[in-house]
Formats: sequence, structure tokens, C-alpha cells
Amino acid sequence: MTVRPLPRSRLDALVPSLVTGQALVALVPATGDLKWAAGAAWDVARAAALTDRRIALVDLWLEHPTLHETVGLTPAEGIVDAFEYDVSLT
Repeated sequence: MTVRPLPRSRLDALVPSLVTGQALVALVPATGDLKWAAGAAWDVARAAALTDRRIALVDLWLEHPTLHETVGLTPAEGIVDAFEYDVSLT
């Protein structure tokens, strides 16, 4: 089976408006290509942000988080640290 890449031109349509002005994008890679999954999650979050929504982008690949690499940041405290050690994420 040949996997076709997801076109990124209409990714904003994937972000439902659950609460007006807000969106949550969670990176849960169902593909073997972690870099592609992180890039797709980043693109969806950016598309939602362009509509003036507040965005929470969460990398849920706990064994090997890659989202920080996609955006060029060094790893810092994450969601697990917030739950286990009461670290602030703001």
C-alpha cells in the first residue's frame, strides 16, 4: 500500500471550534514518520492560530517527543513534568 502525503493546504479545516477562539492540537503519531507527524501537528496549530485562536499544542509521544525539534527549540519542562512535579507550563 502506498501512503499518500496529507495535503497541508486545508489543515485549518481539521481544527474544530469547540470553544470560540480556542483550539487544542495534540501530536499523537500514528505513522512511523515522527518528523512528519510533528510537522503536521505544527502546521495544524499554525493554521488555527491564523484564525486568532488561542492554541495549546501538546506532544503526546512521551517516549521520544519531537515537536521541539520541528520548531527549533531545546527541550524544556513538558506535560508529564506538570502532572508529576507540579511544574508550571506558562
